[in-house]
Amino acid sequence: MNFLGSTASLADVDVVFASENLSRLLRIKRDTTPAERLDKTRRFVAQLEEWGVALVRPAFGPLRSGAPEYAESTRLLDDATTMFVAVEDSTETPAPARTVPISSAEWSERFAGYPTRRQTRARLLALSVGRMPPQAIAAVTGLPTRRPGTTVSLVGLSSETGHSSALSGDSIATRVGRLSDAAMIEEITAAEMVVMPKVETLTDLQLLMMVLTFRRPLVVPATSHVTSLAAEVGSDWMSTHRGALTSEVLERAMGSASRGGDSIASALSRRSLHATADRYAAVFRQASEIARAGRRPPIWQDAGRRE
Repeated sequence: MNFLGSTASLADVDVVFASENLSRLLRIKRDTTPAERLDKTRRFVAQLEEWGVALVRPAFGPLRSGAPEYAESTRLLDDATTMFVAVEDSTETPAPARTVPISSAEWSERFAGYPTRRQTRARLLALSVGRMPPQAIAAVTGLPTRRPGTTVSLVGLSSETGHSSALSGDSIATRVGRLSDAAMIEEITAAEMVVMPKVETLTDLQLLMMVLTFRRPLVVPATSHVTSLAAEVGSDWMSTHRGALTSEVLERAMGSASRGGDSIASALSRRSLHATADRYAAVFRQASEIARAGRRPPIWQDAGRRE
């Protein structure tokens, strides 16, 4: 079974597995007009149908309504999607009948052998993808004052994280820019606890699973799409908060964080990378068969469902 790569054309593949954002695949740029976007979308969908190629799209979190001017493009892509993969139970998709749930994987197999660092007592790592909310920065950087001896590392994967080099000092360090896997693992394993002010995208979720893989306690917002995962791994590993993130929230969480218990081992064992890959493979096989046959059954079968 072939997948779309950077140099392949749709004529050479069986399945297009698209991430949350299809802009790169459709060659949509910032200055692309809604009319141009619609034209590119129509041509892409026509090629899928012409070559009998399946489109599989993962989704995470609540169903988001896009900009009104892109509504027709969005509808075309949703209708052309052979199957959606709902990552975590509460995820919503535009077509529940064409949706298969697959839990996010833990990463121990993927990152076996990567160097780690010794856990540092009272070290807090704040992770963000994109811009970290100013209130979250204030909460994190205010913690050393409330809890003397605490050190803070702010790490962002975007140049627009909002971190200022002026925040750096004896107890606060910042690291802006996209980190390699090895560098991210070093940051995670050096921390006593990790806080993620936002868990809204698949990239956020993958980072969250990396943190749990390396057995570091987490503080995350109590949104519907993470609370079930928090219940699964236990509150001593995932502390959720409602409302704004504050220094008080972080102080309480650090006081009650797990001290090395392995209560999440059984939960993560059900999310092995190998088992998750098998579920995706089953979805890809079924989607490819459906696309080649040009059929759309009303209810999908059990490909990829949890055991």
